Amino acid sequence: MGLWALLPGWVSATLLLALAALPAALAANSSGRWWGIVNVASSTNLLTDSKSLQLVLEPSLQLLSRKQRRLIRQNPGILHSVSGGLQSAVRECKWQFRNRRWNCPTAPGPHLFGKIVNRGCRETAFIFAITSAGVTHSVARSCSEGSIESCTCDYRRRGPGGPDWHWGGCSDNIDFGRLFGREFVDSGEKGRDLRFLMNLHNNEAGRTTVFSEMRQECKCHGMSGSCTVRTCWMRLPTLRAVGDVLRDRFDGTRTQRVTERCNCTFHWCCHVSCRNCTHTRVLHECL
Repeated sequence: MGLWALLPGWVSATLLLALAALPAALAANSSGRWWGIVNVASSTNLLTDSKSLQLVLEPSLQLLSRKQRRLIRQNPGILHSVSGGLQSAVRECKWQFRNRRWNCPTAPGPHLFGKIVNRGCRETAFIFAITSAGVTHSVARSCSEGSIESCTCDYRRRGPGGPDWHWGGCSDNIDFGRLFGREFVDSGEKGRDLRFLMNLHNNEAGRTTVFSEMRQECKCHGMSGSCTVRTCWMRLPTLRAVGDVLRDRFDGTRTQRVTERCNCTFHWCCHVSCRNCTHTRVLHECL
């Protein structure tokens, strides 16, 4: 599959994982350097009681770009969320590929996923998507838990939502999670070549999957356990659910049951009669 067929879809609302099938020489860049902060959440070198949460005593933070460090300073409490989301993404990657030849191996140091990141392959596409999803998921959840000073629950959904329910509670702040994830994760990419575009595509695919898998949760109110009125809010999916969707796209195919007109006969004069035939169609998706 040619790269040019993949490029128009990277800004689509229904983003799929894109396979950046590029030569290693072109792919080799500083992509994914921020993954080196994976263990910051468990580090004892952070001044966690400082308003700026800095940075001075943690060497791995030098792997961040200037913009990424600025975003950390502007959002006290968010560094642990980013690092924790990355840790969750690594665990999910290992789980999804636990029975495969490539099982998402990692190594200590700045090159978390090793040399495979410099190759244009679908494993690289999955890595970018799941790590981006992990950050978005973790930040959105931390907002609703009150762990980040610059965001809270998503309280924009208020008032009646339907005949027997209304919006309330504490919705996970997916909008802040997606916005911060886009600013933070994408700013780690440099260049304007095809690989740069593919990395951005896969980052967005991860964030979009978290958003599309969100579900409405409700709590019943009423006498004697009746459910006369419900209060509802939006809840994040589990990262496992996100990983399942991305892994299915990694595999590149899915089946779909389709009912179509078939065995049509023309009758003189003048109408056509057909039967309805149901069959399974295999759909191939970009990775």
